[in-house]
Parts: sequence; structure tokens; C-alpha cells
Amino acid sequence: MKEVFVLEMPLKVEKYQADILNKRYEQLRQLFNYVQGKLLRQYRYFEQMKEF
Repeated sequence: MKEVFVLEMPLKVEKYQADILNKRYEQLRQLFNYVQGKLLRQYRYFEQMKEF
């Protein structure tokens, strides 16, 4: 297995900028989870079909 290294560096932002970023990350997380759930339900539906 290939080793992977991640370099993490602190992001220096003002409080209001951090609040904006956190809000956007949360919105994107919720959107990702919604789409992922929808695709998973669709996959399970097609999996149960006899033609599949």
C-alpha cells in the first residue's frame, strides 16, 4: 500500500471569515449527504428490479 502524507497548515482568518466558511462548509456537507442518499436509494431501487 502506498503511503500518503498530508500537510496541514493553520488558516489565519478573521472571526467573520471563519463563520462564513463554516456556514458554507455545512451547506455543502448537507447537499453532499442529500445527493448521496438520493443516489443510494436509486441504486437500491434499481438493484431490486428484475431486469437489473
